[in-house]
Amino acid sequence: MSIYLTPIIIAKAHGKLREGLASLLENHSATNMIDPVEDEDALFRQMQKWSEDCIVLLDIDLFGKNTIKILKGLQIDYPHIKYIILVNTFNQKKIAFLAGFNHILIKGFDAKDLLTLIGEVQSGKLMQNDIIENNQDIRL
Repeated sequence: MSIYLTPIIIAKAHGKLREGLASLLENHSATNMIDPVEDEDALFRQMQKWSEDCIVLLDIDLFGKNTIKILKGLQIDYPHIKYIILVNTFNQKKIAFLAGFNHILIKGFDAKDLLTLIGEVQSGKLMQNDIIENNQDIRL
């Protein structure tokens, strides 16, 4: 019996975050980390290669000012791929949620939190999201 390793693409997380993610995922038994990508074009090329079991760890800062438009486009163009969005603030978390993403982590998370979330994404579980219950205004 073979165990399928979920391919994981790290999209543009910088410096220590990228190194930490890469190290964590290289040593995790249920994942197969793909080389990190640095820009949108490289991300889209990698996404076209992988099956529905692929997970993209996507740094929201990859897209600059066009974040909302591109996040919504990803859901349409690559609906078979699973995403974990990495954000800097709660406001960005709400923006990613409103763009249709359910698996969102604010940077500074514990390794255990990420590995738990990866397991939930692999099993198809939707994240229990605090965004719906929070009445803070969203600043775009």
